[in-house]
Amino acid sequence: MFPPRLKRTTRRGLTLAEMLVATAIMGMMAAALSTIALAVQMAHEFAAEQGVMAQHARVIVDRIQRDFSAATASETFPGAQVVTYYDSTYPFPQAIAIWRPETVAVDPAGWPRIDELKFFAADPDDPNRMLEFQATSDPRTAPTTNAGWQNLVEELINAEDVEKVELTDQLAAPKMTDGAVRSYSTLRFEMRVRPSLDEITDFRNGVKAWDTLRWPQRAYSHDSGTRQSWVAFQFQLAPDETSAERSSIDPEAAPFFGSAAIFYLLEQ
Repeated sequence: MFPPRLKRTTRRGLTLAEMLVATAIMGMMAAALSTIALAVQMAHEFAAEQGVMAQHARVIVDRIQRDFSAATASETFPGAQVVTYYDSTYPFPQAIAIWRPETVAVDPAGWPRIDELKFFAADPDDPNRMLEFQATSDPRTAPTTNAGWQNLVEELINAEDVEKVELTDQLAAPKMTDGAVRSYSTLRFEMRVRPSLDEITDFRNGVKAWDTLRWPQRAYSHDSGTRQSWVAFQFQLAPDETSAERSSIDPEAAPFFGSAAIFYLLEQ
C-alpha cells in the first residue's frame, strides 16, 4: 500500500478589504516620506540662504570695523563723516567716509584729502548694492557740507578710474511708501563724538569750561583729554537679489549690526 499523501494547505490571497488597507498604508508612508524630503530640501535652501547672508554681513562688518579702528582723527574731523540723504524730511544716512590714508595724512591735525578717504555706501542709483571705494589719485580737500559729500559720493561711484568693490547686491531696499518711485536701502550709519565739535568750539570761545565737556569716562587732565569717536551701523540683507528688489521689506530679510570706536588725545 502506498503511504497516505500529505494534504497541502494553500495560503489564501488578500481580500479586497485587506488590499485597500495595505494600499492606504503604503500611500500614507509615501506621503510622509515625500513631506520629509521636501522639508529637508527647504531646510537646506534656507540654511544656504542664511549662510550667504551671514557671509556677506561678516565681510561688511569686518571691513568697516577694520578701517575705522585705524582711522586718523583731528579736532575738526573725528575720523569719519556720515553722508545723509533726504526724502522730504526723512533722513537716510547711507554712506560713510573714513579717514584712512595709506601712509601719513597730509594734514593730520586738520581736514582730510579725498585720496585719503575710504568710502562705504549704498549705490544711490541701485540701492541693493553696497560699495567700497577710494579715489587714490584725487588730492583735493574733502568737502565741508553734506551736499558736497553727496555730490562727491555720486561722482566717485560714477567715475571709471575709481576702483570699486561690491560688498553685496542683497541689501534690502524697499520703497518708503506704497507707490513711491525711489527705493532706499536699509543701510544706516550713526556717529557719536564725545566731546562734540560744538562743545569744543564753545570751550575755544570761552563759553564752556574744559572740565564741563563730556569726556568719556571722565578721562581728562588740566591740559588734555581723551576724545571718543563712535560709529554704529545696521543693514538688512535679503535672501537673494530678486527678494532685495521688492517694494516692501522681505519677511526673510535678516538684520545685522556693527560698531567701532577710536580714542585719541585732544590738547587744550
